[in-house]
Amino acid sequence: MSAGLPGDQLLAAIIVGASTLTAAVIKAFVLLRVGQRPGRADRNGWPGAATWLVAGGLLAAIVVLAGGAGRVEAVFARLGPAGAWSGAGSAPGDHATGLQTWLFVEGTTLYYHHESYLDARCEGTVAVGNWARGREEPVPARCMDDGWLALDFAPLLESGRMVRNLTYCVNFRRADDWGRHAVLGAPGFDAVAVPATSIPLGHAIGFRIIRLTPVDRLVLGDSFPRASC
Repeated sequence: MSAGLPGDQLLAAIIVGASTLTAAVIKAFVLLRVGQRPGRADRNGWPGAATWLVAGGLLAAIVVLAGGAGRVEAVFARLGPAGAWSGAGSAPGDHATGLQTWLFVEGTTLYYHHESYLDARCEGTVAVGNWARGREEPVPARCMDDGWLALDFAPLLESGRMVRNLTYCVNFRRADDWGRHAVLGAPGFDAVAVPATSIPLGHAIGFRIIRLTPVDRLVLGDSFPRASC
């Protein structure tokens, strides 16, 4: 999984760009105060040094802010339904788009389309993973509309069964059936697949919870988990 977060890069770009633009404006103000107006020419008819300084500062600000705007576009291109982050941090855009059809996250909640890869019925579906007592005490999933289920990992964090910044794995089970996204080749699954020995079909969905101010966020990824799945 990639180390950087698009939101952090975006914020840094905006701060740097805004600082550069502010510095250019302050410089122009100072030059005007001392009588070196930005439009004033030198003896040879060329624009004065003040003009070049102000223009250079404004150009640098535009370039940096343009880079920030590019990151804004990239972030919104990776947003799924209801603004949910839809792909692994290191996954290409096409993988993220494919994941949206059956898997996406919002905050600390994971959404899974059970009608596509498990069962048309949702009642009785549980999540099994490698968090503390993850196989002995499966976590019930919450049934949603349109064939989706939801699983919020915040209670597992609060109870101490999970910790932040460690990779975990999860798969869903109803009765004796397991989610078939691995064997059926669900779009984008390679970007979030982690090896699983205890969970059937050999692969599970990888994720971790990271701290973002003011709330936590679930991030999908294929980093090798510390505890076996």
